[in-house]
Amino acid sequence: MPPGPARSPSAGYRVYVGTESADAVAVVRGGSWEILKTIPVGISVEDVEGVHGLRLSPDGRHWYITLAHGFPFGTLWKFTTAGDSLVGRAEVGNFPATIGITPDGAWAFVVNYNLHGDPAVDTISAVYTPTMTEVKRIPACTKPHGLDVSSDGRFVLATCTRDDVIVRIDAGNLKESQRGSVRLPEDTAAGKDCYATGVQVVPDGTRAYVSCGHADEVRVVDVASLRVTDRIAGCKGAYLLELDPAGERLWVPCRGGREVIVVDTSTNDVVGRIATTREFPHTVAFSPDGAHALVSQESRGVVPGALDVVDRRTLRKVGSVDVGLQATGVGVVAD
Repeated sequence: MPPGPARSPSAGYRVYVGTESADAVAVVRGGSWEILKTIPVGISVEDVEGVHGLRLSPDGRHWYITLAHGFPFGTLWKFTTAGDSLVGRAEVGNFPATIGITPDGAWAFVVNYNLHGDPAVDTISAVYTPTMTEVKRIPACTKPHGLDVSSDGRFVLATCTRDDVIVRIDAGNLKESQRGSVRLPEDTAAGKDCYATGVQVVPDGTRAYVSCGHADEVRVVDVASLRVTDRIAGCKGAYLLELDPAGERLWVPCRGGREVIVVDTSTNDVVGRIATTREFPHTVAFSPDGAHALVSQESRGVVPGALDVVDRRTLRKVGSVDVGLQATGVGVVAD
């Protein structure tokens, strides 16, 4: 068992953590760090359907998850944060992963990673959330995994793992407007790839950060040209990176390195490294009071996944909570 976080009275928020191999979402009380409940999800009682992505709506009234292993396709589920009641679900594509939601909450975009499919032009699902209707599957690239919506809601960026393409989609007409590549000439010359697993757009929409899981680094992309302008080395298996709410620091789980790095976005310097309790750190969310970063870790086999609690001021881990098998997506909602 990992050490429990320092306990304090309720901080006024809850943390939702998907557990992919348990078909459940754990709900953790901020501050006291107790598991309030575990919510079973999925349809089949015989097959693991796999909670992968988890995202809160901008107004905090709903939370969404992707279930990756549906038949024949995966699904996007919508729940209320008041009572955790299921509102609806939409069938999307093969192995849906990361979720992005527009600032008005009206649209959810889901990358269809198509994990077990043959190389193809895979898609991004655009779902109208009031009715949970998949309106369009937008052709993108091969095995998209990273996705983020700009803070003004005008465009979506998605990155693909097999061809290292970065695609810009106009959120108004649901069409691709531009594409580029995060694979560099030196990668090609060496027979290597980036394996672009995650992307985050800075608040002013001018830059994006892309995690390169095989190159063990983060690449900075100019949004206007979709060209790489800078590189941040030293993150083995860089994965589902997340900007803090102000966009001042970037938190990057190093999936192969059992740590999270913290990057100052004004300089692109690494300003902290935090060792995680378990293997395979997955993603990061932030407490509404600004005090903590919450880091999920998948772990391995029958060893439970964990949620680490990190002091955002000191960048020190202050504790950890076991949450269930293969902890994945994380979201936080104020009470």
